[in-house]
Amino acid sequence: MLSQTKVNRIVELLEQKELTRRQIAKRVGVSHTSVYAIASGRRGAHGHDPNQRPPVRTASRCPTCGVRVYLPCVACRARRFHIRTRRRGRPAAHLEAATCFAAPRSDRVA
Repeated sequence: MLSQTKVNRIVELLEQKELTRRQIAKRVGVSHTSVYAIASGRRGAHGHDPNQRPPVRTASRCPTCGVRVYLPCVACRARRFHIRTRRRGRPAAHLEAATCFAAPRSDRVA
């Protein structure tokens, strides 16, 4: 991801209209496709702040299946999707045996 200072420099050089987009890319040290994206509006004039750290996420237990995941539980969602879209006439017995398809139990130990 480009830093905010590089994005600002690209926008500044584009507004001056003295250099081609490839020359701007070479001068700033980015790919010419990034300069084209900023110039055409496909990419906004925003950048990455190197001092800002991403938020820390902690894994927790899924209330449905008990697997330790970053919520929302993608495994439960995928299994529900699979049940909804399975072919008609196919037995779903093997799916019901999976823990995510069982009814949530309050006595499950996490």
